[in-house]
Amino acid sequence: MGSTSVGVLYGVRVPEGTVLYNDFAKSESERGLLERYERATRECLDSQWHPTVRLMGAWVIRGPEGEDDAVGVDLPVALDDLTSTEPYAAAIIRARERWDAFASWCAAQGVTLPPARLWLALTEVG
Repeated sequence: MGSTSVGVLYGVRVPEGTVLYNDFAKSESERGLLERYERATRECLDSQWHPTVRLMGAWVIRGPEGEDDAVGVDLPVALDDLTSTEPYAAAIIRARERWDAFASWCAAQGVTLPPARLWLALTEVG
């Protein structure tokens, strides 16, 4: 088990009633949304659970060292400077590209998602 750190996720609140993973699926149609996407494309997005909100998306910043496609955070950094300061600006572009591919796939499956946003969220690293 890793440690908890702060990150920035590009994505959405999980729409009410959306199943992301289903460990008991007996058929492909019973699998959760992220699970089906990962199986169909070999791409992986993340979900994050908080007491009051569930998020899904692509990480822009993930912990002090960075993980997956996300960069590490070099503190302090002003949140309103993320889109214009490297390496964060490039990481946001990568996260948006990953999200756009996912949202297009979802639309083809008949799933409409709200517009993605940047979220300051806790993440597990390590």
